[in-house]
Amino acid sequence: MQIIWTSICDVYGNVKRAIREAISNQCSDEEELELVSYGLFRLCQSVCGVAIAVIIGALLGITVPMICFLIFFIPLRVNAGGSHMKTVWQCAISSATFILLIGVIIRSVIVHEIWIDLFLIGISGLYIWFMAPVENSAKRLYPHERKNYKIKVRILLFFEILTCVAATYFSKSQIRFEIMLALVSEAIFMMVGKMQLREKCMMR
Repeated sequence: MQIIWTSICDVYGNVKRAIREAISNQCSDEEELELVSYGLFRLCQSVCGVAIAVIIGALLGITVPMICFLIFFIPLRVNAGGSHMKTVWQCAISSATFILLIGVIIRSVIVHEIWIDLFLIGISGLYIWFMAPVENSAKRLYPHERKNYKIKVRILLFFEILTCVAATYFSKSQIRFEIMLALVSEAIFMMVGKMQLREKCMMR
């Protein structure tokens, strides 16, 4: 296990160095270089995360449902916020575990009860509507940022609820189920994020 972890950390360091070297001549100062390299690294990390999710979906035989879930989940996760791990690799490992869990749920649940789906969509949707965005200790939001994120989240929720209504009307229960999973998952991330932020504030 130690060898595997060391190898992962080496890859992490090599990727960061490669990105910095590739853009070093195009940045005017060290601060700009650090900012741009961090943004590119996070972009690479996000692309790798989506690729891993698709691979997990393919291995479980649920590629299309997994992609559908990601379409509903990722925009909410980005704009509504919630719990985050302390390091990049803790985040990567926890994200892969989360995606695997979602994949197992999608594959295992064959019968989708409409009233259970709609109840969970309603509860989690209301929570996200009123409580988003959720900050974390590493990134506090200014008032105008909170307002912008809140507007984005509510627009996303509107379209996801509209899609849910259409899926229910046309008897596409699998799509409704994936919307439910996306909303419930984000609501849980937000709740955990709020608890972490509260604990952090109490420790000060």
